[in-house]
Amino acid sequence: MSKTVQDGKPLMTAEAAEWMEEEVKVQECRYKGIVEEIDALEPQREQWTEDFLNIIQTKGFNVT
Repeated sequence: MSKTVQDGKPLMTAEAAEWMEEEVKVQECRYKGIVEEIDALEPQREQWTEDFLNIIQTKGFNVT
């Protein structure tokens, strides 16, 4: 099989590697913040689900 352009990957420069490390740290920090916000909504999300199930069980629903 012949070698294609996807087979050769250029080496990452020191500057690019440093940027990548910093970007990974920033993204992990943002991810942790999002997870904390989602976890904080757990009680409210349970109530939303309970309310929804109550509505469709007592009032029904309409599909057109």
